[in-house]
Amino acid sequence: MTCFILMLVAFAAVPVKHHVSLAWSVAPGGKPTGYNVYRSKIKGGPYSRIGASPTTRNTFYNDYPLNAASGQAYYYVLRAVNPKGLSKPTAEVSATIP
Repeated sequence: MTCFILMLVAFAAVPVKHHVSLAWSVAPGGKPTGYNVYRSKIKGGPYSRIGASPTTRNTFYNDYPLNAASGQAYYYVLRAVNPKGLSKPTAEVSATIP
């Protein structure tokens, strides 16, 4: 598999009661077939992939961490998937459960 660069216009994490909403947009010309979302409770990782297969939603993912507690911070990176392989991870975003 070849690693490629995912050109994001934006990647954000928004805390909502008991979950985190992630949203992103890809620069024009980017044609991934899906996305792998990774989460950590530690800034900078290590990250664990969420879900067994890539999300095919183009611009969002709602994460419902098991036992999400008020005040818990979560850190995320995103990797795009296409027939050539996985993109390099994005810059980290974070959200703290209210």
